[in-house]
Amino acid sequence: MAIITNRQLSIFAEAFNLIMSGRSLENAFDIAFKESGKGLDRKRTFRTFVNTLKELHYVEEMFPCRNLYETFKIALEMAKENFPLTPMHFPLWIRERLLAAIGEEGITKLDKKTQWIRVNTLKGDFTETINSLKQKGISLLEKEFPMYEAKGKYPISKTREFEEGLVIPHDLSSYFVVKALEPKRGERILEIGSAPGIKTSLIQQLTKNQSWVVSIDISVRRTLTQKSLLRKWGVENVEIIVGDGENVPIRNIDKILIDAPCSNSGTFSSDPTVFLRLNRAELKNLVKIQSKILKKAVEYNVPTVFSTCSILPEEGEFQVERYLNHLSKIPWDESFYGYKKSKVYMHVARTYTHIHRCDSFFISRLNF
Repeated sequence: MAIITNRQLSIFAEAFNLIMSGRSLENAFDIAFKESGKGLDRKRTFRTFVNTLKELHYVEEMFPCRNLYETFKIALEMAKENFPLTPMHFPLWIRERLLAAIGEEGITKLDKKTQWIRVNTLKGDFTETINSLKQKGISLLEKEFPMYEAKGKYPISKTREFEEGLVIPHDLSSYFVVKALEPKRGERILEIGSAPGIKTSLIQQLTKNQSWVVSIDISVRRTLTQKSLLRKWGVENVEIIVGDGENVPIRNIDKILIDAPCSNSGTFSSDPTVFLRLNRAELKNLVKIQSKILKKAVEYNVPTVFSTCSILPEEGEFQVERYLNHLSKIPWDESFYGYKKSKVYMHVARTYTHIHRCDSFFISRLNF
C-alpha cells in the first residue's frame, strides 16, 4: 500500500504542476497518470486527487515551508479522513468574500454537489429512457422535467442512453439559466459563450427545435466539440460562429443569453483548483470583459439573460447593479435570492451548492 500511495503522490504532484502551468484539471491528471499510473484504477485515483486538492490550501497555510510532495502527503491523509471544509481551506482574499456571501455553514457544504442528468426528448421517449436507466440500477429523482438527480454505482457515461444521446449530463444550475431565458418557438436567440452546447441543446429541446439559435464562442476547439455534440443530440436550427461577445456580427434577434467568461469559481466541487489558480488581477480582467459584453447587449434592446458560473459578487450582483432599472425579477422562491448585501438581491437569482446541490451560478434577466 505504501508503494501505491507514493505513486499516487507522484502523480498528484506532477498533475498539480501541469495545472498551475495552464492545463485543465482532467487533462493534467491524465498526462501524469499515463506516465506513472500503470496498474492503478484511473477513476478511483482521479476522485482521490480531487478530494486531496480540496485540502491543499489548508495544508499550505497550516503547515508552511513544506515541499509539494510533503504537502500532498498531508492533504491525502486529510482527504482519506473526509476532513470537512472550513474557511481556512481558501485563500484569504477568497475567504473574506465567501464568508460575507454564504457564511461558514455555506462554506462547509461547498463540495456537496450531486449528479444531474437531462432526458433528451429530441432523441427518444422520456418514459422509455427513464425506465431503461432504472433497470440498470440507476436511481432517478425528478427535479423539474427534464432534469433528474441520478444516483447509482453504474456510471451514466457507460450506458447506451448516454452513447446515443438520450441522456445528457447537465448540471441543474445550467438548466436554471435557460429557464430564466424562457425560450419560445419561432424566436431568434443569440447565445454568447455557447460551447460546448449544453444550454444550446436545452433551448432547442424546450422549443422542439423550432427556434433559431446563433451560438458564438471564442474557442475553435470548443465550437468543434459543440458541433459534434449537437449532431449527437439531435439539435437543429443552430448557427455556430467563432467570435467574442464584444464584437457580435449579428442583428435582428429576439433574446440574448450571455454565459459570460468568468472565474468558474462556482465549480469548486468539481474543480478545487479554481481558487488556487485565480488571482485578483485575473478576476479584475474577467470583470472588465463581462462589463463590455453587457454593454454591447444593451445595443440590441431585447430581453437578455446574463449569467456567470461564479460565487463571487464582482461577477454577479455588482455587474448588474448599474442596470437596476432594467432588471426583471426572476420569480423563484427565496432560496434563489442573490447576496443580501446587494441592492438587487431580490431581482436576481443564484444557485447555491450548499442549498441546491449543484454548481453555484449567478443569473439575471434584463429588459433592455
